Amino acid sequence: MDFNELLKKGDAAANDYEHNHDQLSQTLIALAESISSFLDCKLNILRMDETKSTDKGLGLQALAAFTPKEKTGFTNVYLVNPPTKEQTIIFKLKYSSDVYPVTIAYDKEHTVTASFEDFQVALGEIISSTSFHLKLRNLKSRIVSEEKALQTKKGHKSP
Repeated sequence: MDFNELLKKGDAAANDYEHNHDQLSQTLIALAESISSFLDCKLNILRMDETKSTDKGLGLQALAAFTPKEKTGFTNVYLVNPPTKEQTIIFKLKYSSDVYPVTIAYDKEHTVTASFEDFQVALGEIISSTSFHLKLRNLKSRIVSEEKALQTKKGHKSP
């Protein structure tokens, strides 16, 4: 058995994985920057593993806080406004063990993308949809309301 050849093969696969993951991360950062400019407010991307929610009833809720949650395999992708902490989930991603294929879940639809180009096309369809823009409008409205509330609190503080 040629271990050196297997090690080289594994190293090349790891390089591909890192490249693909970096491409997706940079795309999400660019998306947040574009939406920030479009809505004229600061937005960041936040990614969090989705976990299964289980209603355990009142007696077990305290215990559930200390119990590890089962992951669904999806990563929730949020837009977050840092000053106000307002956020909204924009879609979900599910990576394969080699990054691609990546599944994008949005509005109860799942799109499997086999390459970076497919991912970009699917993302473009999502961000140009009516429902996505209604979600953005809702987020912007909540940000403006929270900014006004924060300004009112600042104005009522004692020196």
